[in-house]
Amino acid sequence: MAGFIDRSQWKNFLGEFTQRNQSRPTRLEVVGDIGDQIEEIHLPFVGIDFERKGPTANIEIALANQSGGDPRHLTHFISNVERIAPIIGENGFEEGLGIEDHDGVKTLLQFETLPEIEGTTGQAEQRSLSL
Repeated sequence: MAGFIDRSQWKNFLGEFTQRNQSRPTRLEVVGDIGDQIEEIHLPFVGIDFERKGPTANIEIALANQSGGDPRHLTHFISNVERIAPIIGENGFEEGLGIEDHDGVKTLLQFETLPEIEGTTGQAEQRSLSL
């Protein structure tokens, strides 16, 4: 993970993060006392909602396919958030977000690359190259 986001910037950062990454396919993992638990894979990112109540900060991550063809959806709640950090890949691009709560449980929202559909694209390219 890259550097942690200053607490005073969380609301703005999360709003901008949502705008930059809406509809990207995701993988959501929770790492805590019982190990690494994968909550979902490939649901599109809808957004992150941030709420501060006094000294306590809570986050809600929404994932769903909003095109209507897929009824799956997930809302993940994180209470007592302590730290937030963007996950930056080797290529320098944003690849997700790490969130740690007061108990040290980490939620990792990572963006996935969907597998390519093989067959038609490669064949069409080969035909156009051979003409």
